[in-house]
Amino acid sequence: MLNNKNKKLLSQQLLEIEEKSPNRVYLRQPRNGKWHEFTWAEVLLQAKQVAALLIESGLQPGDRVSIFSKNCAEWIIADYGITLAGMVNVPLFPNQNKQTIDFILNHAEVKLVFVGKLDAHLRTRGYIADGIKTINMGYHLDLSTTYTWEDVMKMSPIVEVALPSPGDIYTIIYSSGTTGEPKGVVFTHQAVADYLIILLDDMHRLVRSLRDHHLISYLPLAHVYERTSVQLASLVLDCDVSFVESLEKFSKNLQEVQPTLFTAVPRIWGVFKQRIEQQIAKKKIGWLLNVPGLAYLMKRKIKKQLGLSRCCLCVSGAAHLPVSVVDFFKKLGVYIQEGSGQTEDFGYTSLSLRGEIKPGFVGSARNGVKIKQSDSGELLVDSPCLMKEYYKEEALTQQAFTEDGWLKTGDLVEIDEKNRIKILGRISENFKNQKGEFVSPSVIEDHFSTSDLIEYCCLIGKMLPSNLLLVNLAVSSNEVALSEMQDNLRKLQHTGIGK
Repeated sequence: MLNNKNKKLLSQQLLEIEEKSPNRVYLRQPRNGKWHEFTWAEVLLQAKQVAALLIESGLQPGDRVSIFSKNCAEWIIADYGITLAGMVNVPLFPNQNKQTIDFILNHAEVKLVFVGKLDAHLRTRGYIADGIKTINMGYHLDLSTTYTWEDVMKMSPIVEVALPSPGDIYTIIYSSGTTGEPKGVVFTHQAVADYLIILLDDMHRLVRSLRDHHLISYLPLAHVYERTSVQLASLVLDCDVSFVESLEKFSKNLQEVQPTLFTAVPRIWGVFKQRIEQQIAKKKIGWLLNVPGLAYLMKRKIKKQLGLSRCCLCVSGAAHLPVSVVDFFKKLGVYIQEGSGQTEDFGYTSLSLRGEIKPGFVGSARNGVKIKQSDSGELLVDSPCLMKEYYKEEALTQQAFTEDGWLKTGDLVEIDEKNRIKILGRISENFKNQKGEFVSPSVIEDHFSTSDLIEYCCLIGKMLPSNLLLVNLAVSSNEVALSEMQDNLRKLQHTGIGK
């Protein structure tokens, strides 16, 4: 917990922004090719109307409410409404299956679900049990729900905003559940208030000014990465947040927005690289970059076509980014700053500073974060915005922390002299093959990923006669003869860690 007289709870922060900047455009939502803008005054008015309907529906402060939707302006409005009513948001991923949704809704005792933009909306609407109240967010008018968005807009906004205690729950974010049943990660209003303080100071290290920024929200808001790096970050920046109309219009919307800050996962950067290489042959790119005048024009054109012409901070997180991708974009004048985090620490562990980018590393500890290694090499993290607990899982919560309160990340790491982190793998990923060898797959995968011919790779071998590397070749490999490709891969296999 930070001792800061300027610290405010989220509800207080929202009301302060509404008072100071009522006419500033905050959210931008594309519908049928047209952009619709919401000022801060409009966003908070609708959020207070959301809160009013939640209260009228019989819900009480502390009750759990879910949002089941792709990203949109109404997602954030609904989230703020839940907060202003003193309730707890338990977000659902728009692509989650019925079994997982059933588990989360039952485990968290969710009383109401907002149903928004969804694929196959009539089918996925059926994932919400009949006994749970629902609100249609206005994207699929043929859905059967308890309330509609029109009902929300008819409500008189609440006058008295619920101000929670710092220790009250703000949100419960459920993990993906890929290794078993999802775990509900609990964050308090205290943790969010602390996050906003340390993030503000951190942003001063990362960008020259906090004014006149433009963000785009397209990664799931149900995930901690987007929730913190875009939605909550928008509260400490003078910025607007634009959304994507659909997957098919992602590139067009990104070009229209031209964000100043852009967060992505490695897959997005890989797709961008493929798109460039499909339009310009790899050998031609290398030649053009060696001609000063042409190089400048080409870089500017590529960045504008990608939608990154005015981007001053390009971030990659959530998974390993191949060094070959980092180097590719560096040559084009796009400096990708890798970071790391996990749900349990609010997605806020480390980030590479522009002048200290080191290939294969995910940067140094962010402002307000402390890191160290355990005796076994596991990364341990301490910060003001760690989770409170796994919801209803006391034993798992105890296992997640050391006796002195440091979070066990489960990452095996190397930390260099500048406190930069290199993730060597997950403790749970290591396996033993039939030869009795203990294998750390991430180290080998990272080694092979240095090749421009490989986009992604995955090493398997548990209980197999020998290890097997599954490889997804990059688009640039189409320009290389099969024999040359085989030679390059053999050289990788017989050098360094690939032996």
